[in-house]
Amino acid sequence: MFLNKSKNGFGWYAYIESEDKGGNKLSHYLNFRFKKGTEPRPDELNSKESYEGELVFIDKNGKQRRVFPIVKEYNGLKSFEFMLLGVEGAKPEDLGFTNDDVASIFGQDNDIKPEDLPFY
Repeated sequence: MFLNKSKNGFGWYAYIESEDKGGNKLSHYLNFRFKKGTEPRPDELNSKESYEGELVFIDKNGKQRRVFPIVKEYNGLKSFEFMLLGVEGAKPEDLGFTNDDVASIFGQDNDIKPEDLPFY
């Protein structure tokens, strides 16, 4: 995600673009503010003078999930929905699933033997 400084010099924004189920492209601007004295320094900006980073949700146990903003439109009004992605590199047991949970979701035996494959 890129944060861009507004033209008037006050505030920052991110341009968010997504598609709805019908394939229509939706876009909207998401505004950001920094606490006084904490705005990015010029040496922290990229060549287009944008501040690059990721939105992250951190739960009470310290697990981090990336956040993906989605533009929604209803009756002509645009809003945002934030999709929380999976914990990167996490195994099912790290997320509180037991082996029985995984088996009930994905089937009992997911091991494929080489002789069962239709190719060499």
